[in-house]
Amino acid sequence: MNKNFAIFASGNGSNALSLIDHADKANLPLKCLIVDNSESKLVEQFDKIHCPCFLLNMESKKEFESKALEILSQYDVSWIFLAGFMKVLSAQFIRKFYSDDMGVSLIVNIHPSLLPSFKGLNAYERSFKAGVLLYGHTIHFVEENVDTGPYISQFPLVRLKEDDFELFKKRGLFAENSHYPVVMEKLLESNFELKKINDRLTCFLLESEAL
Repeated sequence: MNKNFAIFASGNGSNALSLIDHADKANLPLKCLIVDNSESKLVEQFDKIHCPCFLLNMESKKEFESKALEILSQYDVSWIFLAGFMKVLSAQFIRKFYSDDMGVSLIVNIHPSLLPSFKGLNAYERSFKAGVLLYGHTIHFVEENVDTGPYISQFPLVRLKEDDFELFKKRGLFAENSHYPVVMEKLLESNFELKKINDRLTCFLLESEAL
């Protein structure tokens, strides 16, 4: 299986840009960027990004996925990294990237909470309002249900007494932008194994000093 990968994004693009920058520096085979929102800040940076960039601003999920699959096939993409991507991919789409050898889909997502807590939208806001002492993010393989799938890595942060929401979220986003590229590179090396802990399938990245 090749290591060719694509990035899907929707919003401000900080995680996408971190992945793109790391791919450039580490000479990783990033084949394309797909953005589904014309208001994304990434769109105005397309001419600065060193890979083919596509805006698929379609209301129909079926139409979006059909065009995305056409592009991914053109560039022989095996892996997809979701970076602030807000569409929920269909089961049919996810199954096209399922690896029998690895037992997971080769679609990876980063979610801004320590799953299984605070699945879904506005996770930073909800965790801050809940007064949690530990927060952070989870990187996981994508399954058909939202914010499920085997965990790859979780990055916990301690809430500080002086935190207002802006500081709380800023620190969380900095951790995401720093951590996700390291995990991406390890996954592309296929340097991981899957084990079950408490009946949950979990991914262990090997020899990673950063995790």
